[in-house]
Amino acid sequence: IEVSTGWNSGRGTLIKVQTAPGVIEFYQHCAAVYVKVGQQVPQGTVLGRAGATGNVTGAHLHFEVQVNGTPVEPSAWLGLPNAGGTYDGNDTLDKPAEAEDYVHGIDVSKYQGSVDWAKVAASGVKFAILRAGSSTNSGPYVDPTFEDNYKGCRENGIAVGAYIFTYATNDAEQDAELDAFMPALRGKTFEYPVFVDVEDKSLTGIGKAALTRLAKRYMDVIRQNGFAAGWYSYTNFINNYLNAAELADYPLWVADYRASLGYSGQYAMWQYTSSGSVPGISGAVDLNRDYHRFCDATTEQPAELDTIQLVTLAPLTDDEMRLTDALAAELGLPDDGRYKAVRVDDTHFAAAATMTTGDAMRFLALAQQQGWDKQGRYHARFVG
Repeated sequence: IEVSTGWNSGRGTLIKVQTAPGVIEFYQHCAAVYVKVGQQVPQGTVLGRAGATGNVTGAHLHFEVQVNGTPVEPSAWLGLPNAGGTYDGNDTLDKPAEAEDYVHGIDVSKYQGSVDWAKVAASGVKFAILRAGSSTNSGPYVDPTFEDNYKGCRENGIAVGAYIFTYATNDAEQDAELDAFMPALRGKTFEYPVFVDVEDKSLTGIGKAALTRLAKRYMDVIRQNGFAAGWYSYTNFINNYLNAAELADYPLWVADYRASLGYSGQYAMWQYTSSGSVPGISGAVDLNRDYHRFCDATTEQPAELDTIQLVTLAPLTDDEMRLTDALAAELGLPDDGRYKAVRVDDTHFAAAATMTTGDAMRFLALAQQQGWDKQGRYHARFVG
């Protein structure tokens, strides 16, 4: 099936489907389109939805059929009577088939207030991306609804991810945000990534290269802390202020509120409206489609935890070296030659080890406890 979409005079937003050679079906006055131009989709795929939009007076849908360019009677084609009426979803024996290539979800923050997650789950929402934090003039803060929302999702079987709205324009500001937000994430499990929300206009002044570097650095640190990471932005911002190719190692969650997604690059999730309505939530809420189907994967710790990291600590005093030696011995790193320590001068040592990310988290915790990370004495990078 070939699909083309677009605005047509008198027809509104139109989906034109070639179902067989010479046979074209038209679905007119669509409020939203869920397919792309030229896309081939299997029978049963949801192509779009009707609604009050464009040149429509009231929500309705027009259906037209042409065979070799000649219009045919649609009622005969469908085998249904030609009659007006209101369709409420109960007029068919079987409900319309759900599209099989994406999962429905929402994202929420304090602006949605208190959420009735039982009602949200009953409505068919499969996942929720929760705002973990943002910033004000006073500095970074954890979203006051984050803990309750996380608990509500867990109690009602809704898969969970998180996002951080960043205002950081340099490493120091980014570190301050991370120091505020990471404690709120630790101890939690997520089926979806922790996304860095890169969209605020205040970020554009540092230039595309610098902002891209900061976005990648943010995600690298999130991953080093044991979480899958991703990034969020909207189409125009990505095209003008970020080098998407340099962020391709991480999944993109893209916002685009047009009838069909206008972003041409690779993406995992699409936020397609900010004015959705979901039972259990008062007011508007963002709606999303997850094409990657993160929630179909294992709910155990993300695969990144099995990735190999090289951790280096330097310079260290005698007492600090004893702390590092003890942790390395506890993890069994010296037993197979993965841990090395050398003297760099009369009073200082350097230590280096290769380990899984799970073990690296123990070294990161030690470095944070001692303040080595802020002093630039802790370094970690992925080597396999």
